[in-house]
Amino acid sequence: MAGALRALLTVASTVDAALPTWAVVAGAAAGWAAALAPAAALSSRLSTSYRGLSPPVRVEWLSRVVSNLHAAVLTPALAAAVFGDASLATGGRLSAGPAVHGLLKVGLGYFLYDAVLVTAYRRTISAPGQTLFHHALVLSSVSWVLSVRLPLATVWAALLFLTEASTPFVNQRWFMAFRHRQSGAYKVTGVAMTVAFFAARPLYIPFACVWMLRHRVLWEGLAPSQLQVLLAIGVFVTVGLYALNIYWFSLMARGLSKALRGGSGGAGGVPAANAMV
Repeated sequence: MAGALRALLTVASTVDAALPTWAVVAGAAAGWAAALAPAAALSSRLSTSYRGLSPPVRVEWLSRVVSNLHAAVLTPALAAAVFGDASLATGGRLSAGPAVHGLLKVGLGYFLYDAVLVTAYRRTISAPGQTLFHHALVLSSVSWVLSVRLPLATVWAALLFLTEASTPFVNQRWFMAFRHRQSGAYKVTGVAMTVAFFAARPLYIPFACVWMLRHRVLWEGLAPSQLQVLLAIGVFVTVGLYALNIYWFSLMARGLSKALRGGSGGAGGVPAANAMV
């Protein structure tokens, strides 16, 4: 696992240096879209629930499979890049910047692809308005981060991407809702989803902000005007995303409470289809 992560970070650094941002983002968006085809083939072969769905609901199913893949690739890679940066850990300058930039471009491609998909299927996909608001914040802020390439902004974007760790729990609960809503496993999945979502989003985001601010080296060399812009954009986007995650968590908590009391509301609400943070 460690070797695979090191190789992935090396590839990300190479891609960041060799290709313009637009090419990486466009290629990543096309790649995430192409992943829908094998997701459909595997789901059709392995899942009786998928085979019984209408075409529009199948689209959301497949989008969630791809979002799981996105989480499985980017979350550990960005965590390794930031928290595993030996220079940053010892008070030195961020050395993993190129790798993080490469990974952020791949993530930007994912959100571009998913924004197009949600727009095309906005009449049938879950919470399209919330999802598109979320994606607009991510697309605009990460594009800005890649344009300024300042260490503080780079680490901020990477840390927010790590909230994607909760996505597979959300998706698994959604998958199980079609055939297992009355099972004990469904309720256990609802509990796991709610706990994971709380840990990875409402609880984690303040921790990430404090962790970042404590690394004073990230602030070195910034002009006052740069710092003011960084703080203004960072606070606006972080508060917007945090408020959205608090709202989603409140839906989960209410649904989980009802389910554990024996109600029919399921094991917690599910937030927008492929939300990251």
